[in-house]
Amino acid sequence: MQCFPQTEPIWMAHFTQLQAYLEKNLAHNLVLPLLILLEPTLPSRADGLAVLQFLKSQAGYTRIPIILLSHSQHQQDISDWCQAGINS
Repeated sequence: MQCFPQTEPIWMAHFTQLQAYLEKNLAHNLVLPLLILLEPTLPSRADGLAVLQFLKSQAGYTRIPIILLSHSQHQQDISDWCQAGINS
């Protein structure tokens, strides 16, 4: 039994892919993600913190919960993510 049978995961490795996808969906009144799982180190030039800051600064995306997947135990990293608005 699936909790959200009408949804399927979408994987994006680059910030530009995510940004284009979100902007297209917002402009055309399409469904936005129910949740974003974010890694702090992305394979592109934009790091996860920059992606989070972008998402939280855009009015259309602020209600999307964002969960960070990280193994860091450095207090400064955790503090930076919390200040930027990570949900969990």
